[in-house]
Amino acid sequence: MRRKYSVIIPVYNSESTLNKCVDSVLGQTYSNFELILVDDGSRDQSGQIIDEYAHKDNRVIAVHKENGGVSSARNKGIDIATGDYIAFIDSDDWIDSNYLESFNSSDADCIVSGFKLIENGIFKESFSLNNLIYNGNEIANFCINNINLSLLVPWSKAFRRFLISEHSLKFDCDINFGEDTLFNFEFISQAATLQSISACAYHYWYFNTKKPYRVTVDQFLNYMLKFGKLSEKLFRSDRNQYRKMMNVESTLQYSACYNYVLMLPMKDRFCEVLKFLINRSWRNLPDEGWYYRFKKTIEFSKLLFR
Repeated sequence: MRRKYSVIIPVYNSESTLNKCVDSVLGQTYSNFELILVDDGSRDQSGQIIDEYAHKDNRVIAVHKENGGVSSARNKGIDIATGDYIAFIDSDDWIDSNYLESFNSSDADCIVSGFKLIENGIFKESFSLNNLIYNGNEIANFCINNINLSLLVPWSKAFRRFLISEHSLKFDCDINFGEDTLFNFEFISQAATLQSISACAYHYWYFNTKKPYRVTVDQFLNYMLKFGKLSEKLFRSDRNQYRKMMNVESTLQYSACYNYVLMLPMKDRFCEVLKFLINRSWRNLPDEGWYYRFKKTIEFSKLLFR
């Protein structure tokens, strides 16, 4: 029996891009799938659009819920899914006709493909991966080498649904930053095998506003503490790999937090810097040691004088 895919698309005020996204799924060369469209309390015509698709195609399941954010919408789709694998797609993206077919080359618990970056409506570049299988401790090596590319988002992947159900994995609705990465790491920490494939059939629509990426102090601390716990689980006894991962991720997100505080008026900046310096979460944040912590503390303190 051929494997079945559950494709989950969270939908919120997506009427301008929804048709292209859904049509690309329904046009797959591989037909054994269900398409779960979760309307997260849209205020435009998105709800009506997904109902029309469900009426025309019995593979489409239309779900309507009160607005709760993208994580709650994805979780609703997980609750409904019946496929062997789950694939997430964002409602402003689209896929090539061979997208689901490309995953069939692997039986790994997590299958990761490349993607094409569409910036402001224009193709910019492709991010492709080698066709490699990772088992056990090798999975940690994949994470180290791909944290800034493949592991930040849930799309361009197929997740074995049994593992999601067995470990009750869900997207964290209590945070609005980095929840995609946390879900990926939670899943991968339970996976026995991961395979990267060379297919590059996902189109990621990125609208570049030329503004620096910004993260609040609370978001940064909350995310990094949860990321640290999952990294410890993933790397287990390999402290060197764990510290390397924490250094890469904390440096990336710290920069976004720094940019956010720098743009605040001095009065508000003082409050955020103080919060950063005295917050117990920051003092307990896993990192590469006292020097790393000291360096970041000094950098953040200097914001009071800029």
